[in-house]
Amino acid sequence: MKRVYLVLLCVIAFSGNALAVEVMAGGGLMYVDREYKGTKSGLDRYKDITWNVFDDDYSGPLPFISVDSDSFFWKMATFGYHAYRDNSTQFNIILAHIGKDFDPDSSDNETIKRLHKRPSTMGMGFSFEKKTLLGEFKATAMGDILNISNSILAELSYGYGIRFGMRFSLTPSVSVRWANKKFNEYYYGINRDDNRRSGIDRYEPSDGWMPAVGLSAMYMFSKQNILMVHGEYSFLSSATKDSPLVDKNGVFGMFGGFMHRF
Repeated sequence: MKRVYLVLLCVIAFSGNALAVEVMAGGGLMYVDREYKGTKSGLDRYKDITWNVFDDDYSGPLPFISVDSDSFFWKMATFGYHAYRDNSTQFNIILAHIGKDFDPDSSDNETIKRLHKRPSTMGMGFSFEKKTLLGEFKATAMGDILNISNSILAELSYGYGIRFGMRFSLTPSVSVRWANKKFNEYYYGINRDDNRRSGIDRYEPSDGWMPAVGLSAMYMFSKQNILMVHGEYSFLSSATKDSPLVDKNGVFGMFGGFMHRF
């Protein structure tokens, strides 16, 4: 579910003090469960259909690039402006890909195959980050600017880094994500036209909260070369779980990869 955010969480949590311009590049492998009925999860899905590395539920090879300057940054599908930044605090204006591509053709459920495709969109909003002796706090909020889903999403997260010597560290984390009614209706609802096409009972979800727990590990071969692994389990909201399109209570995502800081 967390798409490239799984990677960014690792990078943000363990990045050192930023230079005037800091460039990082690398790649790895992403695995993410899918909650929709009849859809393949993880690498089985990657083998069979055209992939989009920006989807929330993408699985497969994942290249990564990050460019961060004093004013602007670019991290995969996220572009931003540092409205304020010091050694412990950041407030950013961001433009990012949000959502997922729900493609009925990827399901082996004949009823779901009759539904319309539901593409992802672009969002604009802000992020706030605060590093303290007690850990790192982050808040993000954004809304759909293309009027595709009219989604509004917000997320709060907390992580605490634990170092083991100079090279290895672990960061357990917790987060909670809120999705508005429009987001849940778009990706998990069944409207009158869906009902007519598929015979699935109409479903109009409310907004919902999705908590998650995660663990990141990082090993620094040097200041320039970093190996990282991140895993996260997200508990689906009741609005999502109750959808006739969904057959899971939660989804698991994992990323492992190598980064080089130039």
